[in-house]
Amino acid sequence: MAYEPPITIVDKLRSRYARARKAKPHTLANTRSIVSFSFDDFPRSAVRVGGRILAAHGVVGTYYVAGGMIGRRGESGEFATHEDVCDVIANGHELACHSHSHQDGMRVPASAMMRDIDRNARHVARTIGGYRLQNFAYPYGRVSRGLQVAVGARFTSARGVLPGINHGTIDLTYLHSSLLYAAPEYQAAAHRMIEENVLLGGWLIFLTHDVGPHPSPYGCTAPQLDAAVRAALASGAEVLTVAAALDRIGVPKPEPSRLRDQDRRAAN
Repeated sequence: MAYEPPITIVDKLRSRYARARKAKPHTLANTRSIVSFSFDDFPRSAVRVGGRILAAHGVVGTYYVAGGMIGRRGESGEFATHEDVCDVIANGHELACHSHSHQDGMRVPASAMMRDIDRNARHVARTIGGYRLQNFAYPYGRVSRGLQVAVGARFTSARGVLPGINHGTIDLTYLHSSLLYAAPEYQAAAHRMIEENVLLGGWLIFLTHDVGPHPSPYGCTAPQLDAAVRAALASGAEVLTVAAALDRIGVPKPEPSRLRDQDRRAAN
């Protein structure tokens, strides 16, 4: 994960204001609980280790890529290469957007953030010709009202980092997620939330970064990820990518005009 800037009381209030009203409400239409596994940034271990664990259970995940991190190294270890990005798609996973430069959406204007998102789309389009990034995750989970509205118009969904289960009427511009980190409290919470998700008939999204024997504070071990996937499947939930889950809960497909606009932006 990139270095996380400090957050002030003003930042917290602005973020709370942004989430106070649902910018893009949707009522879930699924008949069975859903669990999604997502990886932010994403480190090579997320696909090389994490991807193998998902594949062993016959499921796939969502990888939120920040193009500017590709081939670099950070606190979560070595980030994905262009080959890894292609492998994500080849193995049936979803590739989603995490901006290009991993900027803090609370600290830059929404217009600047959207330009960075366009840059990420161009980067991915050059790597995987014709691939469209349909879903987004806010870097550090931070969002202003302006960014929330702009992202809602551009993407089918946007995910944050606030814990919770998506159920009832949700806001597609700020999906809740549950941190799947190595610390014991996160592991215990993950299994509790899987059980609660079944009772609610909701959609639980897990978020982590690296996967390995000595994970960063933002990652987990392979046995921990494996245990979470096993528990999700044993609960009777469907394990789906974010894109597939959106389809299952009844979110309409993107309008062709919006997809053409994305192609135009990626080409420029």
